[in-house]
Amino acid sequence: MEGTVNQRVEILLREKEISQTEIAKKLSVSKQTVSNWISGNVQIPLRHIVSLLTEYDWINARWLLVGKGSMEDLQGKKQKDSPDQLKCEGMVDLLTRQLKDKDDLILSLQKEVGKLEERLENRKH
Repeated sequence: MEGTVNQRVEILLREKEISQTEIAKKLSVSKQTVSNWISGNVQIPLRHIVSLLTEYDWINARWLLVGKGSMEDLQGKKQKDSPDQLKCEGMVDLLTRQLKDKDDLILSLQKEVGKLEERLENRKH
């Protein structure tokens, strides 16, 4: 299956009869945000992709991220240690680490902006 993560989320919602409202509540976003994802107006942030995979642990991460395999993790717990499963878990771990790193960088930059704004304010007076 080709396409984007956004398109696969749209397929997921349609085929599994999951409402945009349900997804919005589970991911703590607005229904309008989910609608923007589905329409392709906005890319789904990594943190929400990770949350989606966590909330719906039956979703095949490989399918959602790259469009390979089936939508559902059909092998489930039986093949937990299979190479594909480990690879998918590794992708989720990688995405989670990257998200944390970006959040840390954002926090650091926000602190720096605060300091610069304070210095600028002090110069005005």
